[in-house]
Amino acid sequence: MVTGSSSGIEEAIVTLFSRLSAQDVVTGRNADKVSRPLTFVGDLMKDENIEQLVKTVEKHGVSFLLQSISKAAIDMEVKNLALEFGPKGVHVNSVNPGIIKTPASQPYLDDENYLKEAKNYSVFQRVGEIDDIAKAVVFLASNASSFITGTNLAVNGGFLLK
Repeated sequence: MVTGSSSGIEEAIVTLFSRLSAQDVVTGRNADKVSRPLTFVGDLMKDENIEQLVKTVEKHGVSFLLQSISKAAIDMEVKNLALEFGPKGVHVNSVNPGIIKTPASQPYLDDENYLKEAKNYSVFQRVGEIDDIAKAVVFLASNASSFITGTNLAVNGGFLLK
C-alpha cells in the first residue's frame, strides 16, 4: 500500500510498481489523480484528534520541530511493527528521503541560494529525484530484500555523512 500516492514521490513509486506489473493499493485525497491506477480512494485519517491536529498544522504551518517529531515516531513505529508482524512473514520498512526534487519542493529549489545549499548536503552534489526514492521502495518491496525488516533506509545522497 502506498499512501498519499496521487502526486510527488508517492506517485512515482506507484508508477514504477505499475511498470513492474505490481498490484498497487493507491490512496490519496484527489480522486481524479488517484483514479489513474485506482484501487482505493479514501481519507485514512478518521480519528477526530488527528483531524484537529491536521487543521491546526494547516492553519499555522508545519514547524521543523513537528516534522522531526513525526518522522522520529514513524521510524520507531516501523521497528515496532516489524517486531509484531515479522513472525507472520510481513516485512515493515521505511524510506527516509533527503532533499528531493518534487512539485512541493520546486519553489524552494528555484531559489539559486537554496539549491546551492541543498546540493552541498549531498556527497554527490545534487538533489535527489523522485525516481531515487521509488527505486528504493521497489527494492524493499521485492524478494531482493527478503531478509530486511525494521529498517529506515536513508536515501539522501549521503546527507548524514557530512
